[in-house]
Amino acid sequence: MLERIQLIRPWNIVMVALAQFTVFFHFIESGPADSIPAFFLILSTCLTAASGYVINDLYDVKADLINAPHRPLVSGKIKKEQAIILYLVLVFSSLFTASYVNHAYWIYFISTMQLGLWWYAARLKRTVLLGNLWVSLSVAMSLLTPLVLLDKEAINLSVSLAIFAFLSTLSREIFKTIQDHEGDAMAKFNTLSVAYGRPTSMKWAGIIAVLCGLMTPLLLHPSLCLTEQPSMAKMALVIGVAIILTIVGITSISQHRKDIHFQNSSALYSRMLKYCMLLILLAVVVFF
Repeated sequence: MLERIQLIRPWNIVMVALAQFTVFFHFIESGPADSIPAFFLILSTCLTAASGYVINDLYDVKADLINAPHRPLVSGKIKKEQAIILYLVLVFSSLFTASYVNHAYWIYFISTMQLGLWWYAARLKRTVLLGNLWVSLSVAMSLLTPLVLLDKEAINLSVSLAIFAFLSTLSREIFKTIQDHEGDAMAKFNTLSVAYGRPTSMKWAGIIAVLCGLMTPLLLHPSLCLTEQPSMAKMALVIGVAIILTIVGITSISQHRKDIHFQNSSALYSRMLKYCMLLILLAVVVFF
């Protein structure tokens, strides 16, 4: 059981749920939605994301022999047949729970996302930048999808968070291609790092991180705060995240080191970007 839980990357699923909860938290009482459809929308999204992680591991076995030998499928803790069964259960569960969302097109959206995640694992991940863009767009969409149950007043906050999520995830995904360079090259994945080298990829990831850092203070705009003035705590947290993102970006752009240092630093930057996303979501829940 523990191996199956590890296969779906539970902490990432918690992030997906928190991302959607941040939008519902402020608007569900004033919008037409009620708690039950919102719960099934979040649940179906989380099940879809979980299935994406499983199918990704199924297609990444060769690369993960180098990149992530500890993963359950590569290490032999779970058999391929068991992973396939888990994937199918998650896919059908996501479609089943999607049917309980009071919106005519939600089940079609989840179906499209399932196809997209399969396409990413089978094809897109092996192409320069396209796979990174798809993952970033999927994360951003998780912050836009609550709008199907909410009034227009939720648009500003949802769209702003989606843009932040897209940029931070895109930078993080490029850092991850640098981190996984050796395994991806062995598996003949034509990622940005493999195609153009680690130094160039570090610069691109850094530029996007700086751009994300520069736009982060816009989250303090009164139209996104639900109050006339943002609190000092929220201002400090948002500005702090903006500074961290900018420092990560500038450091990455100016870095000139050996391959092993590129791998270690890209892993550190990837984690920092993930924590920045978590801090922004917590800022919305606690202070907005």
